[in-house]
Amino acid sequence: MSLPTAVLLALAVIFKPLRELLVPISAAMIHELGHIVVIMLCGADVGSIEVSLFGAEIGALTGRLNKTRRIFVYAAGALANLVSGAIAAIFGCELFCACSLALAIVNLLPVRTLDGGCIVWELLGSFRYGRTALELLTGILVFALWVAAVIALLFTGNISLWMLSVYLFVTLYLGGR
Repeated sequence: MSLPTAVLLALAVIFKPLRELLVPISAAMIHELGHIVVIMLCGADVGSIEVSLFGAEIGALTGRLNKTRRIFVYAAGALANLVSGAIAAIFGCELFCACSLALAIVNLLPVRTLDGGCIVWELLGSFRYGRTALELLTGILVFALWVAAVIALLFTGNISLWMLSVYLFVTLYLGGR
């Protein structure tokens, strides 16, 4: 875990106004746990887990997994969010339900660094123009997300979508992954 992440978590536990951060963090932990469980069920090993302010990345040793199992591993995080969100809705935990649903939807976007992009890569990667198609789709979606974020920012003042679009742009095009 990075130092800024550890500091943010400590502050969230200590200060009441920051405790709301624990809800999306919990949804993110369930998302990653979904990946880990399916990795293990598929017979692969979890190589590493890196937690940062912007999420987590699991380095699985997936060399032994066929394409179908890798797709299932990528989809497992969103599935875990959908199940936990449905359970939260039943018990009236609206914020957790909303965070889980949003996390599932965002991660299934066919953007190169997200789970949805990894699924698309598994499906198209062996084709001649598979990489080009994924890069084009990623660029279009990140631009569309940014436009929607600017509109949302202007009309609602909510910066969440804008922060997501900036994060994706930085990690994709300015030396991220």
